[in-house]
Amino acid sequence: MKRLGLCILLAAGLSSCADEVNNASDWMVSCAGSSGTYYCMKGQLCCDDRCVDPGIYNCGGCGIECKKYETCQPIYNGNYACVCDYDLGLCSGTCCANGCTDLTTDSSNCGACGNACGENRACSLTGCVDSCPSTLSSCRDAQGNVTCVDIYNDPKNCGACGFSCPNYNNPELHLESSYCSAGVCQIVCRVGYDNADNNKDNGCEQSVSQCQNHILEPGEVCDGDNFGGKTCADFVGAGATGTPQCNDTCTGIISTSCKVPDANPTLCGNDRLDEGEVCDGTLFPANNDTCTKVLNVPSATGTLSCSSDCRTLDTSQCIFCGDGIVNGDEECDGTQLRVKTCAEYSSKYGSGNLSCAVQTCRYKLDECTSACKENVKQCATQSSPHSIVQCKSGEFSEVQKCTSTAPFCDPDTLSCVECLTTADCSSKGTNATCDVTTHTCKLPSVVSQYDAQGFEWLSKVSGTPDTSYTKVYKMSDYVSDLKFTLIATGRRDLNGLNIVINGEGIVLYTDQKPSSNITVSDLTSGLGKMTFKAKNYEKDTSASVTIAVDGGTVLDKKKISGLTDVSVDINNATAKTFVITSVGRVAIDDLAWTSK
Repeated sequence: MKRLGLCILLAAGLSSCADEVNNASDWMVSCAGSSGTYYCMKGQLCCDDRCVDPGIYNCGGCGIECKKYETCQPIYNGNYACVCDYDLGLCSGTCCANGCTDLTTDSSNCGACGNACGENRACSLTGCVDSCPSTLSSCRDAQGNVTCVDIYNDPKNCGACGFSCPNYNNPELHLESSYCSAGVCQIVCRVGYDNADNNKDNGCEQSVSQCQNHILEPGEVCDGDNFGGKTCADFVGAGATGTPQCNDTCTGIISTSCKVPDANPTLCGNDRLDEGEVCDGTLFPANNDTCTKVLNVPSATGTLSCSSDCRTLDTSQCIFCGDGIVNGDEECDGTQLRVKTCAEYSSKYGSGNLSCAVQTCRYKLDECTSACKENVKQCATQSSPHSIVQCKSGEFSEVQKCTSTAPFCDPDTLSCVECLTTADCSSKGTNATCDVTTHTCKLPSVVSQYDAQGFEWLSKVSGTPDTSYTKVYKMSDYVSDLKFTLIATGRRDLNGLNIVINGEGIVLYTDQKPSSNITVSDLTSGLGKMTFKAKNYEKDTSASVTIAVDGGTVLDKKKISGLTDVSVDINNATAKTFVITSVGRVAIDDLAWTSK
């Protein structure tokens, strides 16, 4: 390592280095390097055996590099620090091109410098999110731009983003106006047109008949000088002369406008149109041979017939919209309606009265109000409470089906839960109940799976040879197994000791070793209480029971002279086995474990 020479040039031209360190102490600093001490100018940094000026790569310390948008500047007492290049100030957040900012809240620098969220968007911890006033909804165009709109009143976003109401400037729709109200499009028809099919998208498609407009419209026999090509002969009979004139209601001609010779009655019925006849049997003029042509109603069906004198057409069997009779597939006709109210017509409507559309004989639903509020969610009906539904166009449809592990819909939180009432927990066990706070099924901490009815079963005991019996019974999640081990020693009264869990007890017997015992194995934790009833099987013989854990640690020993209630606390958390051993013959009943 080359050392820095510190010498002073004297007036005589000679130099001296004797006091170089002491004289330079005000403008030099000593540095400890790998090869010894070296010196740097004050303000410089001692970095790996070399002197370094503060800069963007060593700012305030060796290797401290300033980030993008930062510069290295002195701050106080000769110290340097990286500061924002824009405003040259210390920054507790992040330096960007426009100065110090918080990347979690700055909409111009969200998550990273220069990442602008755009109009109607804000920066949050998760990044850019749509941000509109509470009364407006955020809608996006194809380029991802966000616009805040009122979906309850905006005809271009009515009820939902991008759902436009019909354009009233489209001449094919015959609209006076269209608008959005409460999230539903409404239209107003031009005079002379009707929304007969109740479909707002195709506007007012049905032209309403207007007499005296010289246009032959459905239901009009004639209109002004328009007779649809018919002559007097079509109206009053063969051989008629004159020019037909239409009456003021467009329902027929003025009777004096056409003259017809008298018909020959003897010729009626010859299936030929003679003078004065409008029809004859099944023969009709070409212009008047169907219900549709006679009535000028395109939808008319039925049978046209001829009167008995061949002078008039009989339309009594014609069926058409406008005859004042609800027939065929008509919903209504004039003032006659199959049902009167909107609620009767469909469950999607809550109130309102129906009217009949001219020419189509279909219901008009203009006055009907929805049975539910648009986009509102709720649990499905009580008969099917296993899903969440949402109101769309007046009807609820399923938006979420509950799972088998959480099958019930909670009306308070609109979420799927395990249970609403205790009855919902029946599959979990007879003792399971529903926690109404968490809506989960809970098993009780006290389990009593072995419960004999008194000691009546003692009368069933009879003789048997030497043998032993073992029965393992699963109690619950709180106690893994209940194991009864019964050992006979030559006495003849143990035949009844095969265990019936529901309804019968058990006798522990010992005359000589080995003894009889009941073992509760695989305790989940040895913190709890074991209780049971004990009774001396032979009242003139002494008997006792000993209670121990884990193969020998005795907790209690009790003399059994009559019916005795036994309760033993276990406070050993590591205990896994609990054993009741008898001296003498002891009947055990109502064995139960209570965990802590």
